Amino acid sequence: MEIKIDTNCHQPMIEQVAGQIRALIEDGSLARGEVLPAVRVLADKLNISRLTTGRAYEALCREGILRRTDDGFTVV
Repeated sequence: MEIKIDTNCHQPMIEQVAGQIRALIEDGSLARGEVLPAVRVLADKLNISRLTTGRAYEALCREGILRRTDDGFTVV
């Protein structure tokens, strides 16, 4: 999963992360049922806070794009 954060962009990081995940799903790079990296893992990879990453995941869950499993995974 390739996500890049532009620190010079006026768009909030939460929206950047959520938008890029949404785009990866739309273009088929992330398939239905695919497990996303843990919040901690993605945050560390992007060098952003876990809170930001978690909020991006939560926003996509509210939209019905992602879902959380009972065992704590985030799935497309």
